[in-house]
Amino acid sequence: MEIRYQPGQPLRVNVLATSELLSGHIEKIVGRLAIINLDQPVAFGAPLRIDFDDSMILGEVSACEATESGHRVTVDVRDAIPVMSDLARLVSALMTDGRGARTEERSNSRTAKA
Repeated sequence: MEIRYQPGQPLRVNVLATSELLSGHIEKIVGRLAIINLDQPVAFGAPLRIDFDDSMILGEVSACEATESGHRVTVDVRDAIPVMSDLARLVSALMTDGRGARTEERSNSRTAKA
């Protein structure tokens, strides 16, 4: 799976340990590393959820350094979902299929008892 992004693209960051919400932009994503720029520092090892466009990255801070314009944060990517809308459709389909199967089982069960 490949995450599509543009350098300078805005993003939203949720620091999962503290529920702090930050905004910033993407510098680059290479392999299992994401480099992002934020206005505030983030602690080493902090778990993050990074959202941009229709994508999501889950990772952990491996470095944070002050720059002239804020803080450059390196994130070790643990998981990535390149297209969240595809995931939402899959979950919806699974939930719908699951309900349909349970309803069918109940109908068959009632018919068998009669």
